[in-house]
Amino acid sequence: MALSIPNSAKLLYDPIRRKHLAETPEERVRQRMLRLLLEAGYPPQLARVELSLKELSGALLKGNKPPRRRADILWFAAVDGGLAPLLLVECKQGQLLSGAEAQLRGYNSYVGAPFLALAGEEQLEVVSSDGTLRWEKLPSYDELRRIAFG
Repeated sequence: MALSIPNSAKLLYDPIRRKHLAETPEERVRQRMLRLLLEAGYPPQLARVELSLKELSGALLKGNKPPRRRADILWFAAVDGGLAPLLLVECKQGQLLSGAEAQLRGYNSYVGAPFLALAGEEQLEVVSSDGTLRWEKLPSYDELRRIAFG
């Protein structure tokens, strides 16, 4: 079944999924965040967008059954011949509310990324998952990879 998009709808191009998507407030935030990540040197081949938590491998899930939810953006790092979660991003339209951080941390209980980011229309918060590190602007991929995996 093909997705029908009205002719009047604006489209945004997603460089990771390589397709056009209907423009919504949350999709604008997600695409802006993807551009920022790519500009900061995050390798596109290590990204997943709108990843169902059920798609994660059993090793990542730590024996827990995941909810029927999707992570907005998950960036991986190549580590020891495999992939490990590096940065989990939750995108929200409008202002970031306290519930967004709880949602992000809940997703991360399944993902196990060492770094988390909340992206709003005009806000970005990046922290280590243990809360010991915080950035006021987006750190580079190399910086996060070095901190997480040496």
